[in-house]
Amino acid sequence: MEVDNTSQSLDKFPIYVALKVSEIWRLRNNTLMIYGLDTQELAYKTQSESIAFPGLPITEIPQFILKAKQDGQRSAIRAFRQAVQDAQKDCL
Repeated sequence: MEVDNTSQSLDKFPIYVALKVSEIWRLRNNTLMIYGLDTQELAYKTQSESIAFPGLPITEIPQFILKAKQDGQRSAIRAFRQAVQDAQKDCL
């Protein structure tokens, strides 16, 4: 997985394809876009759910980045971990 929060990654997509990076997250203006690798077409396509965190709504993920800036990274990680655990319970 590649997470792009600070720089433009669109030009790097061919590199990520060559490395077989399965998922790219791009955060722009507090909006998260997730791109999954289509291995048949060797291209990235937007997807509504993360492969790494199934069941976790992608619209909620930017709040954890903001939380890290406001409350500190440890607090944000704890909150994110709890959200992932809750999402996994909902998937079962």
